[in-house]
Amino acid sequence: MRPPPSPARSTEDIMTRSIVRFLNVAGLARRGPAVGAARGRRASAPAGAWLIALALSGCASAPRETPWVAPPRVSWEDLTPSPVPVVRDGYRILDEAPSRGRFPCAMSVSRMASEVLDADQDGPLVVPATPHNEFLIWNNLFDNLPAVSEAFPVVERNLGERPADAALVLSAARAFHAGVSMIYAVNAVAQDRYEMLGVLHDANTGQPIAVLHAEGERAPRPEDYETTYNNVDAWDYEARALARRKFKKLAVACLRDLIANDVPQKTQVPEGWVPDRPLAPVHWPPRYFHP
Repeated sequence: MRPPPSPARSTEDIMTRSIVRFLNVAGLARRGPAVGAARGRRASAPAGAWLIALALSGCASAPRETPWVAPPRVSWEDLTPSPVPVVRDGYRILDEAPSRGRFPCAMSVSRMASEVLDADQDGPLVVPATPHNEFLIWNNLFDNLPAVSEAFPVVERNLGERPADAALVLSAARAFHAGVSMIYAVNAVAQDRYEMLGVLHDANTGQPIAVLHAEGERAPRPEDYETTYNNVDAWDYEARALARRKFKKLAVACLRDLIANDVPQKTQVPEGWVPDRPLAPVHWPPRYFHP
């Protein structure tokens, strides 16, 4: 009579037998009868086999994620020498009274950043000139605003190798004949959220005239992003790019309001322009006199 079939072995039994068989071959198992010599006898593994099994199972587990640490942030006080109100996701013009003769003018743009990368350290502020293509954002942003004649950067090399602060940046902007100066910063609020804050100044007086703030959160990418990567613009989903896009729109809208609230300065007629005697009438056809 055929003996009944042996019950199916569990996954743990199979793993244990495999490890013990490996130890027998390597000569690490304790001496005794060969493993599996008698049918139906459960293999006994030494303590070392269980340690190896635990090590192997630990290697297969997912790596532990490193907690996100926020980098140093640039505050509103770092962007202006005068106190300003805080605004969120919008802009605010600080002086509602009409300005006189502010536009047309040139505009300077500067980005303030922290020199250190550790959040628990305090370091000096800098006005970096990198990335080099960042200024292209502002170079053509105001093309549709004729009252802004040009936009140019004020960076580290314009400060005479001195520590950057808002008053020094405004002094350099005034030396380059800018009428309006914008100092802004980019901060990482969370792992998937960025913010941009900026202050518009009257470069001649050094006083803030408007504040701007924009925040962007990383958007979920399409499910087929990995397979159609070439057809997907990453700047449509990254938090920093989304914050920058909102900030650009706010900057244009804010400048439009400032220009509309400006009274052009009247041009005075220079002295000596009005003659003190009547002008001689113009003869037509002209008469030529020959000596």
